[in-house]
Amino acid sequence: MEFDDIIKLINDLTSDLSDIKKRPPIKRKVDKDSTKGVIDISFDDKVDIPKEKFDGKPVIKDYKYWILKLDRHYKSQAMKVNQLNVASLKMYAHLCDSLEECFNKKYTTVARESSKLRREGVNYDIYYSIYLIAEAQVLNFYNPLSNKDPIKSYNFLKSHFGNELVKLIQKRVLELSKGLKDPDIKTREYFDLTDNNKVSMWWDPKGILREKYDFSKKEELAINQISKRNNVLWKNQYIIDILLDMYLATVKQIFNNKDLDGEKLLNIVSPYQSSKIILDSIFLISESNVRDKFAFLTNINTQKSIDVIKDFDNGKMYDFIENYQEAYLDNIDKEKISRAYDLYFKKNHNKTKDFIRYVETLSDSEKIKVLYEHENDENFNKILTELLKKDDEILALYFLYKKKINRGNHDKILFGVIKEENYDEFLRLINKNELTLDLIAKIKNLNKAKTKKIKIDNKKIDISRANLNKTVIMVNEFFEIDEDNDLFEKEENVEKCSRNTYNHILKDILSKGYIKKDQLSCLAKNDSMTLNTYLGKINESLYDYIGDQTLVIENDKVIIDDFYVDMIKEYVSGDQD
Repeated sequence: MEFDDIIKLINDLTSDLSDIKKRPPIKRKVDKDSTKGVIDISFDDKVDIPKEKFDGKPVIKDYKYWILKLDRHYKSQAMKVNQLNVASLKMYAHLCDSLEECFNKKYTTVARESSKLRREGVNYDIYYSIYLIAEAQVLNFYNPLSNKDPIKSYNFLKSHFGNELVKLIQKRVLELSKGLKDPDIKTREYFDLTDNNKVSMWWDPKGILREKYDFSKKEELAINQISKRNNVLWKNQYIIDILLDMYLATVKQIFNNKDLDGEKLLNIVSPYQSSKIILDSIFLISESNVRDKFAFLTNINTQKSIDVIKDFDNGKMYDFIENYQEAYLDNIDKEKISRAYDLYFKKNHNKTKDFIRYVETLSDSEKIKVLYEHENDENFNKILTELLKKDDEILALYFLYKKKINRGNHDKILFGVIKEENYDEFLRLINKNELTLDLIAKIKNLNKAKTKKIKIDNKKIDISRANLNKTVIMVNEFFEIDEDNDLFEKEENVEKCSRNTYNHILKDILSKGYIKKDQLSCLAKNDSMTLNTYLGKINESLYDYIGDQTLVIENDKVIIDDFYVDMIKEYVSGDQD
């Protein structure tokens, strides 16, 4: 700006001011009939207002009057939200009414006391002090994380007007708080409130965990000090959920445990750093413990955090954390672990080795479930190839041969699990059945030599029996044996080896798992039969029920074919009935 411009600006201002002085004064008329109350205009010595002028109620009740008296030296950013601003001003006006009523009983007013303080050179303003009390209460009500304490305002009122007046204001504040309305849309947006009226935090965006563990405002403020982390773990929401829940469950236990002195973590918050450092250390140790639960996550260095916690109380808190979190992770819902792995492998299809390490941590039934869930993955063949190198080759062989994607080298691995002669039976089993623990047991049994079934020609047996009868008759005639019924008794023993006798043998085999060949041979001789003939008779009696040869000879034992054991149990049981 040029010098001439400045001179012109000054001259213009001078001219405007001279015009104002020339204007006639404005006369205002006051309607005395409508005037209520007493206006204090004294600026010198104290003059008590006559008692008869007061009726026990505040002299000035007008809301606008109190607003005009208020000079907000600093307007909080939150007061730009209409609901918060209006609520603060209304509470301020109501508190002024209560203060006025209190002063009126002492034959004075808020205005007079305010003027008196100004004359005494007191920097604090009664109106603004009352407003700060109201504003703090409103913010604490609508913001769950606000912890404003208007201690300076209360100390000011106490030092000049006594503790009784402070108690009156505090009581009135609580009463007025009950009348505050629920937060509207603008207020919810400003404080980023959740559906359950919690401030959305990065560690609990929906407020569900804070509601679950019922944290106090003091506890929330302490936890909110923890530093946000960002690594591979924090890209898997299911693992994040596990970690945060475990961490918050842990610190809640610490807060409530008097032996651990968790109260210190609430009393040394900002501006002090001790609480933050300890809570951050617990958080880091919690993350490390969760990482150990997942094969695809690497370990992190927690030694510094461990030292911090051990120094806090000589390791007492650290031992509690380790024991508590170990129990937590041991009892965690396996479905949560499974979902975390599923999400990881969905985003990382080529992480075959991570998948194998995961499978190795599961029980056999869980392994089966997981393999079925991933059998359509692009790298499933690679997964099966890796499983062949582990102790789960039966699981891999099942899917390889079931899907008919097996190769020549797989036969060698298969015949290390089963006898080659049982190959057809293996194919029959896998093609007919889904993979189960029972099927795995049957496949393992195929490592035994195939039992030989005795095929008996019933026609030849009948011919042999007839020839035997003729021989017996000839011998009896030769020795002129008079016991004519002996032949028929023996034939009856051959023909009528009773079902009860057979059942007794079957029960014996079911009980022991076998009967010795020598023992069965003795029974056969008692009935004038060879072992094979006797065995054939038993099988013949069972054929209508089983539809196949049931008893088979294996080395020096006679056993029931594995596939018919349950049917024989039913058969014997039915006979008892």
